Amino acid sequence: MMLPPSKFIKSLVSDWGFSWGGCFDNRKGEWWLFAQLIIVLAHLLPASPVIKRTGYFWEYVPTFFGTIVFFLGFILAIRAFFSLGASLSPLPEPKPGAEFIKLGSYRHCRHPLYQGLLVSSLGVTVFWGSIFHFCLFVSLGALLV
Repeated sequence: MMLPPSKFIKSLVSDWGFSWGGCFDNRKGEWWLFAQLIIVLAHLLPASPVIKRTGYFWEYVPTFFGTIVFFLGFILAIRAFFSLGASLSPLPEPKPGAEFIKLGSYRHCRHPLYQGLLVSSLGVTVFWGSIFHFCLFVSLGALLV
């Protein structure tokens, strides 16, 4: 039997370990997650300063490579997402009783989801060629460390 969407989301969030108390005292790293979300969503903001395009081919090379790097990071993150299976949690602290994953993308890297996020962030930075997006990339890297 399928749960209604509101109950499904509530059970998923509680299964991950979220609690109202944790939002106030960061007991399972909720603040780190919120900071990551803010930085990742800030990547949607426009470039600053805006790059003036004159129509020369070489100016579009970073746009092309930025797009490729972004999608490479996205694919890395999706692979890591599916490799975790039931152990998936957005919080920095693992779920209680979660299995230690050593297969798939976790065979090569301890934090491939973070790796995918950083590679995608780098792709956005190269795409826009923006100092603002470079600062977001550096901030995300510092936060994930």
